[in-house]
Amino acid sequence: MTGGGGIWAAERVLADLERLVLHARPRVEFFDEAAARLKRAVQFDGACWHTLDPGSGLITQHRLQDLPDRFPVLAHNEYAVEDVNKFDQLARAKRKAATMAHATGGHPERSARFRDLLTPAGLGPELRSAFVADGCAWGSLIVVRRAGEPEFTEREVELFDRASGLFARAVRRGLVAEACDSTVPLPDAPGVIELDRSGGVLGLSSSAEPLLAELSGGTVVDHLKQIFDKTGARTRGELSATLFFGEHLRRIAERMPVGDDASFVDAPRPRGIDADTP
Repeated sequence: MTGGGGIWAAERVLADLERLVLHARPRVEFFDEAAARLKRAVQFDGACWHTLDPGSGLITQHRLQDLPDRFPVLAHNEYAVEDVNKFDQLARAKRKAATMAHATGGHPERSARFRDLLTPAGLGPELRSAFVADGCAWGSLIVVRRAGEPEFTEREVELFDRASGLFARAVRRGLVAEACDSTVPLPDAPGVIELDRSGGVLGLSSSAEPLLAELSGGTVVDHLKQIFDKTGARTRGELSATLFFGEHLRRIAERMPVGDDASFVDAPRPRGIDADTP
């Protein structure tokens, strides 16, 4: 239905969201208004919006709507526990939205997140999406329904998938708008490089580029491999968890502002990595 009092068609919601994106609103304002528009087509009882650092894929800020704040539990699940529909997985998948029910074959109890986060809060169906544009993940969204409510439909998942690029552009525009209005000074950042298990470069901060120019390729690789040795990480996932719980979680708790590239103002600003990077 497309009437004023009925359920909106996906095309109408997407067109309305497109107009909202063009206004370049601050992220909190956009998230709240976008949620109101989504509810015209999809019923949900609570939501959590995230801004992601496109260089590392780690959460830097979150916005709750009608949900209790259990962010440490969510972060533990996202970065330290094997589970379905992680934001990084969705960002790299062809389809940017998915339900827990589908990912678990209709057995959500198999998910640690369902057992440890959703069930204690009286929640059931979960739909997640990642906001991706130009190969970079800029944000993510979780919407949930109360336990016992119907699962999200294929039509609803498709809407969230189609909105992925719109939401990514909204986050980017919001970050720029907020940075233009900010009076927070941006300190000089040290050079930081992210690499895969074989030592290949996945992403680097802009402040690292002039430093790299002074080094030979072999020296860079040797230095980068020391990062894994120093942290004790064996995989990229373990390194992400080490960085998040060692650096990001504290900054989130302290409400550290983020810059126009979605990274913390007191931290390096990584460039995005290609979504097809293995």
